[in-house]
Amino acid sequence: MPKRILQDVISPRSRSKETTRSGDTTPKESARRAEPLGGASRVERSGFFRGRNQPLRPVQNESDGNSTFIIWGIAAVAILVVLFSIFSLFEKATIKVTPKQQIATINTQLSAQRGTATTGGLVFEIMTLAGEEKKTIPATQVERVDQKSSGKIIVYNNFNSKSQKLVKRTRFETPEGLIYRIRDSVVVPGQKTTGGEKTPGSIEVTVYADGSGEEYNVGLTDFTIPGFKGSPRFDSFYARSKTPMIGGFSGVVKTVSDKQLESAEQDLASALRGKLIQKASSQKPDSFVLYDDAIFFSLDGDGAQAIQTDVNKDEVDVVVSGTLHSIIFNKNTLSQFLANILISNVRSDDNITVQNLDVLEFAVSNKELFSPTENTMLSFVMQGNPHLVWQFDEVKLKQDTLAKSKDEFKEVLANYSSIQKAEVILRPFWRRSFPDVLDKIKIETVIEE
Repeated sequence: MPKRILQDVISPRSRSKETTRSGDTTPKESARRAEPLGGASRVERSGFFRGRNQPLRPVQNESDGNSTFIIWGIAAVAILVVLFSIFSLFEKATIKVTPKQQIATINTQLSAQRGTATTGGLVFEIMTLAGEEKKTIPATQVERVDQKSSGKIIVYNNFNSKSQKLVKRTRFETPEGLIYRIRDSVVVPGQKTTGGEKTPGSIEVTVYADGSGEEYNVGLTDFTIPGFKGSPRFDSFYARSKTPMIGGFSGVVKTVSDKQLESAEQDLASALRGKLIQKASSQKPDSFVLYDDAIFFSLDGDGAQAIQTDVNKDEVDVVVSGTLHSIIFNKNTLSQFLANILISNVRSDDNITVQNLDVLEFAVSNKELFSPTENTMLSFVMQGNPHLVWQFDEVKLKQDTLAKSKDEFKEVLANYSSIQKAEVILRPFWRRSFPDVLDKIKIETVIEE
């Protein structure tokens, strides 16, 4: 049996102690003893291997955190740029302007002239409307009548630019020699020139047959004015039918009593007047003002007519025709006229309007003596509290503020003496200058009550 040399060298006691020391070593100590002198290995330092009791965690890198911060910063800047661009699309400026204003008092008799007035004077114009109203009522009596026909014609003045007055009972003749007359004098306007082309002035009138009977009931035709024969005006003044000539009759008819006719006439006249006033208000240009007391209404001819030529019928048509003459004033002209009266220091370049022209009281002096077809001078009394407002050029104000800073607006405003104060609102809120586009500037005028 071979000898075990090592065992022979080491004593049994020594082997026993060494074995015992090794078995008493703790795991932590064993791990430290097993660890190389140089510390953890490169693989262990990189974190890929840990003790069995430690969780696996990634190693944080400082460069990764910096990259995230930069990305979020770029995103925030981009969002701000987009928002700024969107808000810039809605940029605008609002200028709330309070113009110079004054409340005055007036109770004065004034005058105006038809057509053209002298310097500083006031002018008025006449708007004329005609109409007809009809109703059917029972016939109560029979009588013999001789009735004249009538109808509407348009008289033309192609002579010159001056108006021509035609006196009462001026004759108009048909090619067949039938004579018709106007019952009131009229003024035919002169020629007008538009675009280098002259057009005749004209006026609508009602004419009545010179004799009674059905022979004067004629259709549409032309007329001359016999009174102008032998003068240059004869060929330049003429008339044409607007309606046929009707109503001429001689014989037995059914009619109504005077009382019935008078009552019907009043009802029809009132209805016709109301319709013509409503028509005048709707047809009047917005730049003109029409006062209630500046309206003149009259029935044409002899008033209501009630004749039934068919004696077999027991009812008649009562017909009235009438004319409404309305005196109208241009609002700007009347406003400036009143401003010159009420304000002593009006500048030549001041443009002043009366804000409440429509509510001022207007009364024609001696109205019963005034004829809108004949008189050229009008006297009237005006009362109330005119609200005078100085005007300014809105377009020019916008142009003057284009791309200006908010601080520069005071300098711009100094050039507008008609503006009392102004407030500027810029959008978006961070803007400090006006837009450079005219349409993005809005002006609101503030009128004090």
